[in-house]
Amino acid sequence: MIKIKNISKNLYRFLLLCLVLTALNACNNKTNVEKRIKDEALKLYEQGNYNAAIRKFDEALKVKDLNEPGVLELDILKYRAEAEFKAKDYMAAEHTYEILSQTEEDKAIYKNMRVICISLSSGNIEDAIKLYEEADVLADKGLMHDEALYELGKALIKKGKENSDETYIEKAKQLYEKAQTSASDTNVKICSMIGTFYYDIADYEKALEWFEKGLQKDAKNKELIFNQASSYEFLGKYEKALEIFESYIENFGEDEDARHEIYFLKNALSN
Repeated sequence: MIKIKNISKNLYRFLLLCLVLTALNACNNKTNVEKRIKDEALKLYEQGNYNAAIRKFDEALKVKDLNEPGVLELDILKYRAEAEFKAKDYMAAEHTYEILSQTEEDKAIYKNMRVICISLSSGNIEDAIKLYEEADVLADKGLMHDEALYELGKALIKKGKENSDETYIEKAKQLYEKAQTSASDTNVKICSMIGTFYYDIADYEKALEWFEKGLQKDAKNKELIFNQASSYEFLGKYEKALEIFESYIENFGEDEDARHEIYFLKNALSN
């Protein structure tokens, strides 16, 4: 009886080991299939065929249970979000970034990307404001935080104009003013972004101030020079604007938009 009992125990252990090995083998096979499909999706992504890549990424994600995504699944989700964004399917991208924020450490970049996606898709502006402010109080505001403010600002201006509601524009001003006071480094990109915001709400004095701050850091910045001239034009300082536009063409070559402004300014000054 003792021998039979020992044989039964050994058989049980053997069967258990077989089950474990079978499960591991099945898991490895699924992982290999998932990796193969992911590689196919990446090729489509690199070719710029984003919609086809998204379908492939979805196919890869269906291989395993997504209730507990691992490193590979999170990597695929990140690529899918990028592909959706580049395909300009901003609502889908925002949904994927939301999944990522729930399944991985809630990094600021996911909040920032959700703000950008909501703003570009004309989604719920209150959600975008909330997400931006959540990221803004973090010690590490993450990549794309400036871009999130820029897109959110544009969305708020658009919403304010569409609804004839100044409160949206005032909210955008508050966010920009806070960004100005908290910015440790007002680089050229920040100066251009803030200047463009004020330009878009027709505060040309403030816009000019920021464009010229940027030019103090990069005197040959083509975009800043053009915007500087445009601001002078809207402020009615036509001679100064003309001088800058002519210098712009002299330094950067023929430009249809600059030439159009020169034509307008010369006519305005001759009348």
